[in-house]
Amino acid sequence: MFPIEELIPKDKFDMEAINKLKMIAPGNFSLQPIIEKLFEWIQDCNWPIAQELCTILALLRPEDIIPQIRMVLNSGDDGWQFSCIYFLIPNLPDEVKKEIGPDILRVFMSPTKNEELCEIDLAAREIYKKYIKKLS
Repeated sequence: MFPIEELIPKDKFDMEAINKLKMIAPGNFSLQPIIEKLFEWIQDCNWPIAQELCTILALLRPEDIIPQIRMVLNSGDDGWQFSCIYFLIPNLPDEVKKEIGPDILRVFMSPTKNEELCEIDLAAREIYKKYIKKLS
């Protein structure tokens, strides 16, 4: 087993940390102590590790990731919201999608000015209709 700190990417090219995360079966292991740091690495979906990390984060325990997803969706950081909406949420299990459904609904029904300007509301609408609406 690796020290938990080795699971946090050191830079946007740190595939070694990503590979270690894959090896530990993240759904069976609590990454709560480092979850915030892992979510920081999906702030820009253009970073080489971001999209791969989204697929790993989607496997984590719901109680670990739901608060982080909600924090991102309310962060006002349009790049982070975009990454979360397009690359993390589609990979989530249905039970988690259903749980965050109201948060996605808020983004497209009552977007902030910035969410409208950056078209995050449109992204949220698309993902809601494609993945979440059918679960209600």
